[in-house]
Amino acid sequence: MFLTKNDFIAARSCQTKLYYKKLGYPSLSDDDPYLEFLADGGYMVETMAKLLFPGGREFGQVEPERAFDETRTALGVGNGTFFEATVIHNNLLARVDILIRVDNTLRVIEVKSSLFDSNADGPNPFRGMKGGILSEWCEQLEDVTFQTVVLRRAFPGFQIVPNLCLVDKAKSATENVTFDKFRLCRPNGSESRRPQVDYTGDVRRLQTEHVLIFLDVTSEVVELETEVAAAVDKLAITLRPNPILRIDPPIGQKCKACEYRLLDEGGPPNGFRECWGALADAKPHVLDIYRVDLLGGKNRDVVAEMAATGKAHLNDVPDACLQGTVASRQRLQLDGTRGAREIISEGLPQILATHS
Repeated sequence: MFLTKNDFIAARSCQTKLYYKKLGYPSLSDDDPYLEFLADGGYMVETMAKLLFPGGREFGQVEPERAFDETRTALGVGNGTFFEATVIHNNLLARVDILIRVDNTLRVIEVKSSLFDSNADGPNPFRGMKGGILSEWCEQLEDVTFQTVVLRRAFPGFQIVPNLCLVDKAKSATENVTFDKFRLCRPNGSESRRPQVDYTGDVRRLQTEHVLIFLDVTSEVVELETEVAAAVDKLAITLRPNPILRIDPPIGQKCKACEYRLLDEGGPPNGFRECWGALADAKPHVLDIYRVDLLGGKNRDVVAEMAATGKAHLNDVPDACLQGTVASRQRLQLDGTRGAREIISEGLPQILATHS
C-alpha cells in the first residue's frame, strides 16, 4: 500500500486519519459539492499551467508500478517535460504535476489554485517579517517537499529544483484566461473523480496572457525536508503490515474539525467514535461550544483535559474556563444547555420592528 502526497497531507493534521483514509472510512468530505467545486477550479488552473509547456508528454492513469516504469524510461531518454509523472520509492508514491528534465536537473512544479499578489506580497510570500515560514503556506510547501523527498530517493543522481505555480492576482485576466474557456467532462461510469479538462480558447494567446506565476521554493523545501522526511518514513511504516497499523490520536480541541466526525451515527465504521470511545456519545458535546479553541484561554486545550478525566459533555465545561472576549457568548450557550430560560437580546424587538 502506497503513501501518496494526499495521504501525507491528510495525516499532517492527525496521523490517525491515514488509517481511516486508507480503509475508506466514511467522511464529511465524501461527495461534498463545495470541495468538488474547489477541486474543479484546481484542475482548470493545472490545465492552464500545462498549456504553457507545448510538447509536454502526458502520462496516462495506469497502475502505479507501470506508470513509474514509463516515467523512469522517459527520464532515461533525455531532456523533456512530463505531466503527471509517477515516482515511487519503496512504498512512497508521488505524482508530479509538471516534471522537467534539463540535463542532470529535475524541476518539480506543483500547481496550486492558491492566490498570490506579485505587487503586494513581494518576491516571497511564504515567509513572515522574522523570516519564518508562514503557517498558511505550510500545506502547499509540505506538498512539494514530499515530492522532492521521493524524487531524491528514486533518482539520487539528479539535482531537484522545487517550484510552486500559483495564480497571480496582480495579472489581468483576458478572455482567453477566464474559466468559461475550460470545459470539464466526467465520463459516465468513470470511477475517477478527476475530470477531463478541455481548453477552448486560443492557446498561443493564453501562453502570453496567462495569470500564473512560478516561484522557486528551494530554500523553503530545504528547511522543511528533514522534518517532512522523518514524518513520511513514520507513516510509511504503518502501511507495510497487513492489516495496516493505526496510530492512536491525542484527542482534544482539534477534533472539532475532523472530517470523520459524522452526524449520522447509523452504522460503522465511525472514525470519531473509534478515537473517542464512549466519550463520543456526549450530547451536546464539548466540541460544540462556540470557539472551542479559546476555551480556557490561548495555548490551553481544555477539551483534552476534560477527556483525560472521562468528561466530554458540554455541561461539564468549568465556568472558570470561560475567558476573554468570547466568554459571554460561550456562557449564553452553556446557560441554554443547562436549562436556563430563553435569552432574548434587548435590542431584538427594535430590530424586528424595522422589518415588515
